[in-house]
Amino acid sequence: MKRKSKKKQSEPMHPDHSSEIIRVRRIIGQLEGVEKMIVARRYCPQILQQVKAATSAMNALKMEILKKHLNECLNDSASSGNYSKLLEQVLEIVQTQIRDK
Repeated sequence: MKRKSKKKQSEPMHPDHSSEIIRVRRIIGQLEGVEKMIVARRYCPQILQQVKAATSAMNALKMEILKKHLNECLNDSASSGNYSKLLEQVLEIVQTQIRDK
């Protein structure tokens, strides 16, 4: 007899991020390229340019996930009228992203 997995009722449905897999794979390829450049002892500015490209790709990925979160996940909190939870979540996201820099 199979058991049904129990999901907390208060836990919201999370958005589908499968479209970001292509970005992730591209970033992995960029980082592998950086590794090859380092092993090949390429000119430092060339390596730095590739690191910058990978960093930009990571930032774009982060922004896409953040947009989905704001549009879908936090929208649920707003529609339920739970504005204090919404504000708490937004502030937490902002704080963690500021610390990254």
